[in-house]
Amino acid sequence: MFRLIKMVIRLIIFLISVLPEMKRLHQISKRNDPNDDNELNVIVKKWGKNFIAQTGSSVEIVGEELIPEGPVVFVGNHESDFDIPLLLGFIKKPFGFVAKIETKKLPLISTWMEIIRCVFMNRASRREAIASLKEAIDHIKRGHSLVIFPEGTRNRGEEVLEFKPGSLRLAKDGLAPIVPIVIYGTADIFEKNNRSVKPAKVIVKILHPIANEELQNRDMVELSVHLHATICKEREKLKSELK
Repeated sequence: MFRLIKMVIRLIIFLISVLPEMKRLHQISKRNDPNDDNELNVIVKKWGKNFIAQTGSSVEIVGEELIPEGPVVFVGNHESDFDIPLLLGFIKKPFGFVAKIETKKLPLISTWMEIIRCVFMNRASRREAIASLKEAIDHIKRGHSLVIFPEGTRNRGEEVLEFKPGSLRLAKDGLAPIVPIVIYGTADIFEKNNRSVKPAKVIVKILHPIANEELQNRDMVELSVHLHATICKEREKLKSELK
């Protein structure tokens, strides 16, 4: 618990220290130019890497060379609260992510999420959820990448939950490829430790992308089942290799 408190204090200090840069980047982000994305992501990527380093965990990224140029939709399993800083810190490509509407209430953090073009989704309201999906599709069409977790919530390191097929329309309608990603080990940092932070071995495996041309001819329900099975299979391989 002490390590977690220390990490939260450092986060608050960090957020205060980068306030001037946050205001500058917030203005730049309003241009909605994908050429700005690398600059807009520098600070959050630095934070993500440092945040994971504070846990004492080791991180291995496998298959990053498979990520294509241009906008993509990363689709992965969701183990832990630490998945986001992990991906921000260790995947070089800039991206935003689809987040629960509750995160919009977090001071300063929500502004940084807006800067990197995250989309806030209220799943309790069908009307608002559809509007958020349209916003996300617009981001992708404009050349920005996004991460989605089609489980809709954390699985806390247990069995991967069923994927919601509707979320995959972001890639299909946004005319971007899907890049499947497998996350293993982040729940060992926090969720499996009675809310204490401990070092863990974490692996992110990037799988072969699915071209948008292929997505146009696939049923979203069938695709969600296929992606779920593929990610689960690769996750089990990682699990057995680490035993």
